Amino acid sequence: MIPLADLDADEDAVLLGWVREIVAADGIASAEEQVRVLELRRALGDARVDRAIESAKVRFPDRRSLRAAAARVTRPAARTAILGFLRRLAASDSVTPREEQPLRWLAATWGLE
Repeated sequence: MIPLADLDADEDAVLLGWVREIVAADGIASAEEQVRVLELRRALGDARVDRAIESAKVRFPDRRSLRAAAARVTRPAARTAILGFLRRLAASDSVTPREEQPLRWLAATWGLE
C-alpha cells in the first residue's frame, strides 16, 4: 500500500468524494471522524485537501459520477490506500449500514474484498 501522500490529483478527488459520502452517510460528522479527517489533512496538507474537496464537489455532484471516477482508479496501491483510509474513517465511531454500502461497492469494484 502506498501512503496517501503518493496519490495523484484525480485519486485525491476520488478519496475526498468518498470521505464526503462516508461522513454524510449517518447524518453527522462524529468527533472520531473529524479526527481522521484531521489526520488526512496532516498527511496531505490543507491546501491539497482543499483542492481535492473543491474538485470532488465540481466533478462528482452525485454518487453516480463518483462511482464512475472510482472505477477509473487503476493503480492497485492507490485503490488499497483509498479503501484502507475509508474503512478506518467509517470504523472510527461505528460502521453503519449506510457507511458499509459504499465500502462494499468499492471493495467489489476494485477487487479488494
